[in-house]
Amino acid sequence: MNGTRERRSPAAPSLADWNPGSALDPDEGVVVTHNWEEVRRLMWNYVGIVRSQKRLERARTRLHILRSEIRDYYWEYKITPDLVELRNLADVALLIVECARRRKESRGLHYLIDFPKPDDRQLKDTVLTRGDLE
Repeated sequence: MNGTRERRSPAAPSLADWNPGSALDPDEGVVVTHNWEEVRRLMWNYVGIVRSQKRLERARTRLHILRSEIRDYYWEYKITPDLVELRNLADVALLIVECARRRKESRGLHYLIDFPKPDDRQLKDTVLTRGDLE
């Protein structure tokens, strides 16, 4: 190697086997499936192409409840890829709803019944910070 010594990374430390504590086996998989389907339908029906502030508020309220249910399930049962996907899906859905709620105009593909016209004052990024969704 051109006269230079190759450095080797130190060996990774060994880790103890995972201890799930009192987490239960996820025998209630239907809960994950049902909640995933509910998020999908809610987003389609309330946050689709044509929106209203009232529908966005309903979606926001229901997503807060769903996220609470998912969080409880997440801490009570052993984690599965489907559960992690559901948790992430609900979080992203709420981010979409919150951004749509803050935008007071119709632009591009999305039409807001309450604000039917584009408003150039709204031409800015919607920025959410930690804590905005709680």
